[in-house]
Amino acid sequence: MSLLLAGIALLALVELVVNLVFRPQSGPFALGAVFEPHILVVGAVAGGLAVLLTLAERSPTASRIRVLGVVVIVVALVRVGGEWWSPDDGPNPVIQTAGTTRLTVMTWNLEVGSKAPAQALAGILDPPGKGMPDVVALQELTPRVADALEASDEVKSAYPYRVLEPRDDVRGMGILSSIPLVKGAYGAFPMLLTAGLLLPDDTRVDLLDVHPLPPRTSTIAGIPWGIDTRQRDKELESLRASVDRSADPTRVILIGDLNTTPFEPGYGIVARDMVDAHERIGSGTGFTWRPAFLAPLNLGLLRIDGVLTGSAIAPVTVDEECSLPGDHCRLVVQLEVTAAN
Repeated sequence: MSLLLAGIALLALVELVVNLVFRPQSGPFALGAVFEPHILVVGAVAGGLAVLLTLAERSPTASRIRVLGVVVIVVALVRVGGEWWSPDDGPNPVIQTAGTTRLTVMTWNLEVGSKAPAQALAGILDPPGKGMPDVVALQELTPRVADALEASDEVKSAYPYRVLEPRDDVRGMGILSSIPLVKGAYGAFPMLLTAGLLLPDDTRVDLLDVHPLPPRTSTIAGIPWGIDTRQRDKELESLRASVDRSADPTRVILIGDLNTTPFEPGYGIVARDMVDAHERIGSGTGFTWRPAFLAPLNLGLLRIDGVLTGSAIAPVTVDEECSLPGDHCRLVVQLEVTAAN
């Protein structure tokens, strides 16, 4: 049994090394990168059990198993610990920093066909956290939901500024705002909707609502065995270029369904030199996506929705809520925007 557990721990280490050294974009190891935190946790548990089972043994094999178990536990804590637990190094959630403007944003992939328009409206008008977000970024916005938004007096009152680009498929996008905004551009490949937010202090922040397509999945008998992320990563490169083209990349909010986890090469492409709200101040897994059959559990399985900001914008609070129908949870982040020079 101890050898089996040690083998599981070793496989977790192999996945990590391959991901860090080769940064695979296709095949089984690319799929392994998606689930790297899960694999490392399983490996650490297996390694810990292997250590316990061999404590009384003095053979060279038992010693090697114990060393392997300790190594896997330490590696898992280092690799996953910073993602799932963050020390409090953000702004004070209660006391606003002088010379800043606070802004709360929510992102939600509505998932085409997963809910009635009334359920989508309820999820927008009753968000997680305290109070209504100033800005709501939507993905997979359909014409039916867009019509319901435009017909709702509550939505009009809460969000008088709206940019809606609905589609019958996954390409629909929308931005709702309680503060004035300037409509930017909409594109389908990659899916991107931009707007300029005109803050109360007479400064501007550029908002990018994004939704790159997910990677292609390879299956055998219906069971996934690998993915191909190369096309998605090209879209992430394009989205990153949109950030760099902004008038001031330090005052950019990139928000939406990124369709990449923090452990994949694609995440590094788009998040380079940006602040990830969950990574900076979040506690817990931050998971925001799950397959449809797990929706009744009211929890996520992967962290693929995010709020990334330029260096002039700091996260204050992060809230996820997963109780509504659909494969995505709602993510609400309060931000503190430093006044422009």
